[in-house]
Amino acid sequence: MIRGLKVIRRSLNQEDIMKVITSQYYGSIYYALAVWFPTLIVKFKQKLDILHYKVLRVAIRDWMRLFPREMLD
Repeated sequence: MIRGLKVIRRSLNQEDIMKVITSQYYGSIYYALAVWFPTLIVKFKQKLDILHYKVLRVAIRDWMRLFPREMLD
């Protein structure tokens, strides 16, 4: 899904890409998170964390990881 977001990012402004990310990407990733997150092992929680920030970097075109995670939130 991240590859697709990179493609459509070219034709969307910042506000619109964040709407797409929020509705499509986070909707898929965090569906039913309240139920199964407590049972996940640490490895998978870390993967979710990485995916969360990876898509935010796509949104702001931070391909070189110039911005620290704290700035992305």
